[in-house]
Amino acid sequence: MFNIQVAEFDNKLGENKAKEALEILAEAYPGYSWKVDVKGGVCFVRLLDLNLKGTWGINVKMRGLDHDAAVFKRKVKFAAGEFLERCNLRRGKNEGARIRAFEGVPERWQPS
Repeated sequence: MFNIQVAEFDNKLGENKAKEALEILAEAYPGYSWKVDVKGGVCFVRLLDLNLKGTWGINVKMRGLDHDAAVFKRKVKFAAGEFLERCNLRRGKNEGARIRAFEGVPERWQPS
């Protein structure tokens, strides 16, 4: 199993917040691969998994969060954990589980 961490951003603040979000995700949910986009005041967190069709993820609005590291950490961790649960994956360390069903998305986007 390998771990991929990808960040995209549109300015220096976005770069710093994307890197910070990836650090939070690596600490809270080790073994999972993540992509974080910070653009236009939104932090978009996406789980990278071969069974996940499309570009599904979860948004964390940055307004009011970019100045408070503790709040940002809590929001990113919560959002990613919620996304893992929707993918029927456990919060915490990835122990090799695969996505079998993804709650809340149409059948055509479900894993094969």
